[in-house]
Amino acid sequence: MKGSYHLHQQLLRSIQIEVQKIYKDAIFFPLFSGLVQRQGDWIRIGIDGWPDLIVCIPIGKVLSVVAIEVKSGEGKLRKEQISFKKMWESRGGLHIVGRSVDQVLTEIEGWVQTCSN
Repeated sequence: MKGSYHLHQQLLRSIQIEVQKIYKDAIFFPLFSGLVQRQGDWIRIGIDGWPDLIVCIPIGKVLSVVAIEVKSGEGKLRKEQISFKKMWESRGGLHIVGRSVDQVLTEIEGWVQTCSN
């Protein structure tokens, strides 16, 4: 578990760095939800199902908001994450289940091209 957490964090950070290189005006909102241990007790923080990262990308005069859920290895979306994804997409948003930097960049590039037309 500890190793997968570090892989997840590394992939999340790499995605932020590479997206920022291409979309210099992008605004990032990393979100955290889950269990954390505090003074020996486990507590839940954040909103269950929300993505790891929200990225706001200016496209012309419009701010496009992209939700990214990072999954390393063969990680799968949990029920709450699937619900969020469906809600986000039903409202016209782009939701990416990011497994690699290249995959995320490709999906964002396609989205930006679609929004630019």
